[in-house]
Amino acid sequence: MMASYYDYKRMNVFLREGITKELEVLLSLDSDSELYKYASKNEKEIGKKLGSRHYIGTNSGTAALQLSLAALGIGKGDEVIIPVPYWVSYSE
Repeated sequence: MMASYYDYKRMNVFLREGITKELEVLLSLDSDSELYKYASKNEKEIGKKLGSRHYIGTNSGTAALQLSLAALGIGKGDEVIIPVPYWVSYSE
């Protein structure tokens, strides 16, 4: 039998209350505007905790990377040097 490095039961108990609470809030929202307000509030809270004046929430790491590259003015045909190992994600 292989021993697990993580105590998943303990972690799940710790996470369950917060996840359940957030899920109940999300399921209670009635419109896109309510969902937008909720997401914006969370973006601001996370930005403040990170000590950042500017912040944007994305739905994926790929979207975050694309926004970062665009903000830096890096576009098609520009050379981007990345460390090895790496993961390549392509935009659609």
